[in-house]
Amino acid sequence: RDARREPSNASPRVRQRPPRRGHRDGLLLGNRRDGVVQVLHRVLQDERRELLGLLGAPHDHALPIFVHGPPVTGKSSIVRDVFTALGRPFAYVSLVDAHGPRLLLDAIVEELRPWLRDSEKSARCDRLADLVSTLRRGIRPDSPAIYLVIDEATRLLDWKGEQQLLPALMKLSELTGRNVGTVLVATPGWDAFR
Repeated sequence: RDARREPSNASPRVRQRPPRRGHRDGLLLGNRRDGVVQVLHRVLQDERRELLGLLGAPHDHALPIFVHGPPVTGKSSIVRDVFTALGRPFAYVSLVDAHGPRLLLDAIVEELRPWLRDSEKSARCDRLADLVSTLRRGIRPDSPAIYLVIDEATRLLDWKGEQQLLPALMKLSELTGRNVGTVLVATPGWDAFR
């Protein structure tokens, strides 16, 4: 009976098991899952801490931020969780839903409604200049930093005739004279946007 036991130096994390119905490879994960969860938790904490450092205090100048990484790794969730936990004003727009320039601009205004003055809450934006003037008139000069989170940002690159949109979104603070920053969330690195 002792001869059938696994040697003491064998890894306790993965044991070979005869395949059961519904199991293809017969591997049973033991403590390994807990280790992976702990590593993932540490990585996510580091990512959140880095984002917090970039955001600074509520009235600090809003910097453009670029978040990238492999698909389905929680980039968007981390960004939204940090802004929500801090109670910071932000607009989240996914370019999966806002699949054109006008839809993007209108979605930004829609998401920013709680932080806009009443006169600008019903504004429609046909062009980038409309968004700039809406933000200039609608956001108070002394308001805390407001961020626009644009998910699936690489889709901006596919919009024909909109080459000025990406640079303008990255300079909204300068264009509006208000404390507005942009967070681009994408899968490829920054080189794809050059």
